Amino acid sequence: MIFKEKKIVLVGWSTGTPVSLNFMKNYPDIKIVGLVSVAGFVNNTGRELNDKVVPYFLNIVNPQDNFGEVISGLDGIYRSTSFKPLSDELYAFFLGNSVMAPYEYSISAVVPYSLMEFYITLNIPTLHIIGEHDIITDMNIN
Repeated sequence: MIFKEKKIVLVGWSTGTPVSLNFMKNYPDIKIVGLVSVAGFVNNTGRELNDKVVPYFLNIVNPQDNFGEVISGLDGIYRSTSFKPLSDELYAFFLGNSVMAPYEYSISAVVPYSLMEFYITLNIPTLHIIGEHDIITDMNIN
């Protein structure tokens, strides 16, 4: 397998962090030499979302067959979760990618999960990047 010859560092942004952790857990024979998590969760059980973003998440996960509500929720998240305004190009890129995501992926952010038990067994360099003003991901890893 070609992967065994490469030095792989996984980078997960937001829900990409649990995806990366699940990948490592499910494919232990593929050697991963590092993990970078950008505003990602290891454990989303028992956490409370900032009141400012709750309505936006509700629009995404409970659209009641109204695609406009989903777009409104995504718009609200992107406009409220960035400390500085996004450029028009980056905003369009994020919104376009999010709109194209399958519904199952969109709701995955609110389905409780904990990868803490697996996470604490990691013995590779790990970097967590979380903004001081992030209103979704707090500075606590647990």
